[in-house]
Amino acid sequence: MNVFVKTGCEFDTSFDAIKYGAALLKEADLVTDDYGKQLIEREAIYPTGIESITNFSICHTEIEYSKADGICVLIMKDNVEFHNMVEKEKTLPIKVVFLLASDTANGHMNLLQNIISVMADEKTADVFNNDSESMNHYFTEKLNMEDYKNE
Repeated sequence: MNVFVKTGCEFDTSFDAIKYGAALLKEADLVTDDYGKQLIEREAIYPTGIESITNFSICHTEIEYSKADGICVLIMKDNVEFHNMVEKEKTLPIKVVFLLASDTANGHMNLLQNIISVMADEKTADVFNNDSESMNHYFTEKLNMEDYKNE
């Protein structure tokens, strides 16, 4: 699976972050032309901000907009505001934005579960104090599951 990690990201809005990540996945030919548009439309209705040890967002849409499996991880230099998944009217300062591409329903669900598990791990919070290369290695290793579709 393709895992793209970008550190030191700076965006004015959640939609800017989504557009950037969607463009990276599109450039890698992992998603359709409509993927980014669908993410933004979904985010407006079903916010993805999650409050955790380190606040994060998991942007995703229907599998029909994915050509293959991949994850884009955007690690912010300064937090970007996303609406809270639970309390939609509230915003959260988000440190990490995940964008998912999966062409199977089972793979999609397993990716979601894996990301939540990684971000709930207290060790993950310590990773953000490291340099870009260390963060890149950590997330690539944790999220590049060879058999995640079969779990």
